[in-house]
Amino acid sequence: MSLAEMVPSALELTSVLAGRANQKSARLGKPVSCCKGCGACCRQLVPLSIPEVFYLMDRVDGQDPIRRAATISRFTAIDSTLDGRGMVEPLLDMRVGGDPFRSLNQAYFEMQMACPFLIDESCSIHPERPVACREYSVTSDRRLCDNPFAAGIDKVPMPLPLSASLSWLTSELLGEPPILVPLPLAPRFAAEHEEWREQRWPGLEIFQHFMRIAGGPPPDWAMNTPNDPPPAGISPVASAPPAPPSEA
Repeated sequence: MSLAEMVPSALELTSVLAGRANQKSARLGKPVSCCKGCGACCRQLVPLSIPEVFYLMDRVDGQDPIRRAATISRFTAIDSTLDGRGMVEPLLDMRVGGDPFRSLNQAYFEMQMACPFLIDESCSIHPERPVACREYSVTSDRRLCDNPFAAGIDKVPMPLPLSASLSWLTSELLGEPPILVPLPLAPRFAAEHEEWREQRWPGLEIFQHFMRIAGGPPPDWAMNTPNDPPPAGISPVASAPPAPPSEA
């Protein structure tokens, strides 16, 4: 199993949890006010776990050539703008834990750059949207979302996001610190980590390990300082040795 192949289970589970949370909120007299055509939150930074980065880029690579070119063009425009403002490096250094996104998220939101997947104020990949998008619902007046950093926005309470669980699992598998990648920088990150994208592990083992992480508190090592490495995790599946050259 590759990192990307872990994502569908996390997306499905998040949808179930979000659906239950939204139903509970409605029973308490606070129905969700989000609706199709309201793309205010789609101008915030969406944090992705590394598996979600690769999963989304697999989806983009599977688009027909014309649609893919248009999608990549929107990504490239945002990447270029962020690079020109010196924001790429700090955005790619986001560690899981605390609230590292707030100041940069606010600066990004003020730039009013729509998500590359937002078409006519609606999500063009809604069935495959990331964990963070699935768990973000509000019950307050949706006009307040024009400024998500002001007071008054009521979000539907959700448990620990599974993007964090995916990040912790990936950290153990790769022996790297757990990070979150802003969605607009997904193509850049994927291109720079192609070896991670292609690596594979025993599927049943990593799925069971992911469910253990998702169902419990954060791993003890996740509370360490950013420079402390995670413990060694599940060994990757060894690549098949190259075939010997045929004799002429």
